[in-house]
Amino acid sequence: MSRLNENRKSHYGSSMNPHYMAEWGRTIAKEVDAIIADGKFPILVYRGMSGTTAATAISMFVAKTDTVDYATVYVRKKNEKSHGNAIEHSRIILANRQPVWIICDDFISSGTTALEVLKAITAFFKIEIPFHSVRYALSLDDRFICANTINDVETSVRSVTSIDDATAIVKCMKQKYNRFLNAQRNKQKEVDARIISSMRNARKRREAEACQVDGLDLTDCPT
Repeated sequence: MSRLNENRKSHYGSSMNPHYMAEWGRTIAKEVDAIIADGKFPILVYRGMSGTTAATAISMFVAKTDTVDYATVYVRKKNEKSHGNAIEHSRIILANRQPVWIICDDFISSGTTALEVLKAITAFFKIEIPFHSVRYALSLDDRFICANTINDVETSVRSVTSIDDATAIVKCMKQKYNRFLNAQRNKQKEVDARIISSMRNARKRREAEACQVDGLDLTDCPT
């Protein structure tokens, strides 16, 4: 039996409403334009269908059509099948401008997706992004006032839950992100140590080879 006439909609809600998303994208794009006008470089980060819908809706209405003024970054889900890379992005030319990372999605509750996206771009671009500097553009639903603005993480989480729950969720997100950053720093220290050790060994080999070429007693060569 056909399901075309069933009076129900997808769980994605407003993300599947082109009229709502167009109006929402136009509203958020004005804030992105303001960030550009302030001399900063907005970067729209998104994942999955709802994120793609949100980022596309915003991009359609950004006044600056040349992507040297802003960028988009797509973060694939871990098990997402694709012929592309784990992270795809447009040109990113900061030119001494401060990047403003904006995670685009339809909703935020536990913060799991947002945290995974943040960790992915941190590792990929080899940078450390201050946790509270990240902004969120959530299409949500027209029932939520904050759907019409770009917000910080706590305001975004609080829009769908209680103040106490929002505080606990954000605290947990920050702790997990800081543990991730510490692990990344330790990993980089190990890489740096291996590079330095390799350079020292290479220098010793060159010096030993130079001594042999010159016919010198190796015991007289530097160690």
